[in-house]
Amino acid sequence: MKSAGIGSAPAAGPVTPAVGPVPGPATCDGVDGDADPDKVTTAVTDALRNAYSFDARAFGQSVTIDEVYATIQNVPGVAAADIDQLYRSDTGPAPSEPQPRLLAALPDIKNGSVTAAELLTLSDAPLDFGVMS
Repeated sequence: MKSAGIGSAPAAGPVTPAVGPVPGPATCDGVDGDADPDKVTTAVTDALRNAYSFDARAFGQSVTIDEVYATIQNVPGVAAADIDQLYRSDTGPAPSEPQPRLLAALPDIKNGSVTAAELLTLSDAPLDFGVMS
């Protein structure tokens, strides 16, 4: 997978992407020899969109590169995956490596006010996949 992003939404209020493509550009999938690359990339996209949807995540739940790899690797037809970028859309990609963990804010009390929790979801931006040769 070349790119995907993670967004965040405050506990109250509209959902706004705050995290970049889950896997920010990420290069991904080695496809099994007999598998159709187009069908596999569609299945990987669907798996990531489901795993990082609003309904599948919890407020304050972080995202790790390991769980993104696991989601990709569990798709039938994927032989290998290499994520080039994993980042929050509000901070952008790291200069040279994917971030190993994306943290989501938990509610907190500061100066007598409660701060919102974040919910990290996959950005609506298209995912950028490449097929390893």
